[in-house]
Amino acid sequence: MRNITVSIHDETYCQARVWAAERDTSISAVVQHLLQTLPGSRRAARGFPLKAAKPAGPRPFYAANSPDQ
Repeated sequence: MRNITVSIHDETYCQARVWAAERDTSISAVVQHLLQTLPGSRRAARGFPLKAAKPAGPRPFYAANSPDQ
């Protein structure tokens, strides 16, 4: 398991502590759950869309000159 460091505003931290305490859990458990479920979240995908694919650079010499091209 990895440890991570996250910087947030004091007010956000206080709200998160209260929210977690009301649910008898820790901020760490909440963040772990969020990170585990994030990839399947459509809402997260809308808020953080994938970067546009980078255009392909020049093809390597061996690929550009292969017999099947």
